Amino acid sequence: MRWPSLLLASALFLHDGVAGTVMWELPVGDHRTSLGAALDGHFLFEIGSFEVGFEPTVTNRGSWADAWTPVSREVYQINMPTGGIARLHTETAALAGRRAYVWGFNVDQPTREWILLTEETWTWPAEESSDGVNWVIDAESMAVVGESTSNGVVTSAAGLFADPVITAAEWRAANFVAPILRDNPAISGWEADPDADGLTNLIEMVLGSHPLIVNARHEGLPIGVSAPGANGVHAHVALAKRPNLLLAYRLELSNDQDLWLSNQIEIERDDLYQVSGKSMVRLAPLETQFVRVLVSIPQL
Repeated sequence: MRWPSLLLASALFLHDGVAGTVMWELPVGDHRTSLGAALDGHFLFEIGSFEVGFEPTVTNRGSWADAWTPVSREVYQINMPTGGIARLHTETAALAGRRAYVWGFNVDQPTREWILLTEETWTWPAEESSDGVNWVIDAESMAVVGESTSNGVVTSAAGLFADPVITAAEWRAANFVAPILRDNPAISGWEADPDADGLTNLIEMVLGSHPLIVNARHEGLPIGVSAPGANGVHAHVALAKRPNLLLAYRLELSNDQDLWLSNQIEIERDDLYQVSGKSMVRLAPLETQFVRVLVSIPQL
C-alpha cells in the first residue's frame, strides 16, 4: 500500500489560481486517536479530491492514495485551528466541481491513524466567489473513516488494516511464489537469509520488509534507549507490531547476553500496534543491560 506523498505545503501554492478559493478549518477541540491519545504535530491534514468515479470506502482504503489529489496540506496545530486557504491551480484545475475531502493521517510508522471527512456541500468551486467559500469540520461532517463529534474528531486505525490478517504460512507463500524457492528451506526457512542483509525471514516478516530485497538500513528494528524513571535510569525497548500478522511477542533482559530473563521486564504496552517495556532493575553507573524482543509463530 502506498501512503500519501510528503509534499511541502508551500509547494502547493506556487501556481496562479485558476479557479475558486476555499477557506477550510478544523477548529480547536478534543481531537484524539483511536487509542485515546491527543493529536499532535505528527498529524497532517490534506484537503483534496479523489479521481472521477472513485468513491472512498472503508473496504477500498488501500487504493485511496493512488486515487487522491491533494490541493493543500497543513500540520495539525495543538490548541490552534488547523486549516487555511485552498486554491485550485493549474495542476489541480480539473478538480473543479468534484466532492472535496479532508484526509488526516499520522506519518509516524508505529501508529498510522487516519480520518477522512467530507460534507454534501463540499464541492470545489469553478470560479472565485465574492462571498467566499468556508468549510468547517464539525459534528455534521461525514466521516468515511474515523469520527467527527461535537467535542472533536477521533482518528481510526483503518490505515493499519489495509492489508488483511494473514498467517505466517500465507506470508511465506506470498513472498516465495516460485516452488523452487518456497520448497527450499535454505531460502524460505524462517532462519534463512536469502538476500544476505543480516535479517532472517522471520525478522523480515516482523519488520514488514521483503525477504528477497536487501533492507540495508534495517529499518523497523526495535528501538532501545536508557531513560530516567521514578527510581533511576532504566533500559527501555519498543517494537512496532504489524497487527495483520498472527505472532507472539516476549521481552527479555540480560546483563551478559547469556542468561535471559522475562520476569525482569515490566511490560508498558502490549497491544495490536506495539510491544514495549523497561527493566525492573535500574541501571547502575557504567552498568550494561540488554533487552531483546522474541517473536514466535503460534502455529509452529
